[in-house]
Amino acid sequence: MHALIGKFMLATIFGTPPPADTVAIHDEQSRTSLLMFFARTRMGWTETVVDRPKEHVRSPIEHRDVEK
Repeated sequence: MHALIGKFMLATIFGTPPPADTVAIHDEQSRTSLLMFFARTRMGWTETVVDRPKEHVRSPIEHRDVEK
C-alpha cells in the first residue's frame, strides 16, 4: 500500500501517468500542495522561521476597558 501511494504521489508531482486503476491529478495547486507535503513528511524538509528582534517597550502596557 505504501508503495502504491508513493508511486501515485510521485506521478502526480512530476506529471507522469499514474499507476494503473488511478486517476491523475491535474490541478496545479493540488500538485504543489502534495509536493510540499511530500517534502515535509518524507524528505524531512522544514519551513524557515525568521525571528524578528523584539521591540523595546519604553513604558508599561496599559490595559483599557472596552465600552460595550
